[in-house]
Amino acid sequence: MFDATVDLTAQLDVDLRPTVLETPLARRPEFDAAGAEVWAKAENHQVTGSFKFRGASAKISTLVNSKVPRPIITASTGNHGLAVTMAASGVGRRATVFV
Repeated sequence: MFDATVDLTAQLDVDLRPTVLETPLARRPEFDAAGAEVWAKAENHQVTGSFKFRGASAKISTLVNSKVPRPIITASTGNHGLAVTMAASGVGRRATVFV
């Protein structure tokens, strides 16, 4: 399980900054009438076209930084598999994706 502590979050911010894009954040005024202030993060601008790259990069970063080398394996039929392979190749590792 992914343990999201403040220290880990700060470290991931440093580790991922070179590879994970800072995507635009836009206010959505069409929700104002309902009394809600809504902001949307346009993760479709990310390298793989979805938010999945951010999560895959974070997990692979923790695997690469751990003292025990671990294989990178996932099962996916779409964006997650693409994100894992892109993130793994970005740190010089191979990934196995079961489709």
